[in-house]
Amino acid sequence: MFTTRMARLRKRMIDTGTDLVVIGPTSSMVWLAGLSPHGDERPVVLIVSQDFAGFIMPALNAESARQHTDLPFFTWSDADGATAHLPRC
Repeated sequence: MFTTRMARLRKRMIDTGTDLVVIGPTSSMVWLAGLSPHGDERPVVLIVSQDFAGFIMPALNAESARQHTDLPFFTWSDADGATAHLPRC
């Protein structure tokens, strides 16, 4: 189900010339990846490009979230900050 949804998003990205989609903890994230993390002051996002999909998530939330998805996680600590580990998508 989620593979089909991701393929539909990527098709739409091609059709609209979109290189990158970033989705916060919303119903869109649940629909696309089946994950509903708690949204707070710490950034939690799903990043989707044509050849990558994964989460940027605080390390303190990642362990409980990993059991709900096979997508990769890029985790960060409060000491490092979220931008220190942004993937190259």
